[in-house]
Amino acid sequence: MLKIRGRIQHYAWGGHSYIPQLLGQPQNPEIPCAEYWLGTHPAAPSTVIAAAGSEQEIALAEYLASNQLPALKFLFKVLDVRDMLSIQVHPTKAQAEEGFTRENASDIPLTASHRNYKDNSDKPELAVALSDFWLLHGIANDEQITSRLNRAEYLKPLLNAYMKGGTEAAFRLALDTGNPDTQHMHQALAADIVAKQYAKTDILFWVQQWLRKNPQTPNGILTVLFMNLVHLAPGEAIFQPSGLLHAYLEGQNIELMANSDNVLRAGLTPKHIDVAELMKIANFNSTPPAEFIIDTQSTEQGELRYPTPFPDFELSSWNPGQLASPHWLVEQPEILLCLDGTATLTDIVSGSAIVCEKGEAVLIWPGHTVSLNGEHFQVFRARNIA
Repeated sequence: MLKIRGRIQHYAWGGHSYIPQLLGQPQNPEIPCAEYWLGTHPAAPSTVIAAAGSEQEIALAEYLASNQLPALKFLFKVLDVRDMLSIQVHPTKAQAEEGFTRENASDIPLTASHRNYKDNSDKPELAVALSDFWLLHGIANDEQITSRLNRAEYLKPLLNAYMKGGTEAAFRLALDTGNPDTQHMHQALAADIVAKQYAKTDILFWVQQWLRKNPQTPNGILTVLFMNLVHLAPGEAIFQPSGLLHAYLEGQNIELMANSDNVLRAGLTPKHIDVAELMKIANFNSTPPAEFIIDTQSTEQGELRYPTPFPDFELSSWNPGQLASPHWLVEQPEILLCLDGTATLTDIVSGSAIVCEKGEAVLIWPGHTVSLNGEHFQVFRARNIA
């Protein structure tokens, strides 16, 4: 067992206080802290702290390889969403392999702004809310969509496209920024809602929020009208499979995902939107959010599991007030993150122990039997599945 140090990602949409407070670092109102990454992703790789008090750190991927340990199949994150993220979707494994090969054959640089496939992996995700958390998640049902499109006469072109060709045809029109009808709908919707008041439970609240902060980037304000608006209470969890359109809007969460960068965007962004590729990847069928809310499972040792259909990784936690002293045999590489309090991890065979304070993370590799002790702590556990 060794402590590891993650990396902060300073994306513009991030907050300024949650992640610095978690890590015990000073806050800077000029520098957003959007995500804290734990894993081997080359964009922000974690490091292994060689020994307590040591200044020496080794790249986590290098450490795993040099010790002949299995590679991590996941990227473990803490997110602080202050401003809305783009609407996006991720490919299946087969789609990613085909797209990655195709873009390589076209000599598109991995760093190119119009590159869709940065690797050949899918990117399934699950998220556990740490606060009230708002997101767009999948396509709404017909009743919701028609109700929204009937709210104003200026949305009639979009309603007509929906009635004739379904969600896919309407989505395509909504993203056609060169179309005069789409341009008019952007302008009319922005003018209509600018001064009105909406509850957070109204989809137009989020359209209004986007336009107030991004008045020159209206793409996506029409696609929002086709999506489910979801609110998660703290502790609730949800997953996003390949093909499901989604966007994080506000709040903090724990996220576990495949170690991939493959993203196709569908609005609420100044970045490249490849509409043709998006139409191939996205699922435009109605997807009730209840089907993706994770039904947690509690074990006899007080571990709260977040099961998903994903075959490569799993997330679980021990929550504040849990009285048991759980122990388990580590069969695949794991990362434990102490989100609150103080927890002690002990190797039952050797007796060696690591004290894990708030914001600290520990790598545990196969072959150890460990126990977890402490009071009033909250620990999240991410691990490979064989």
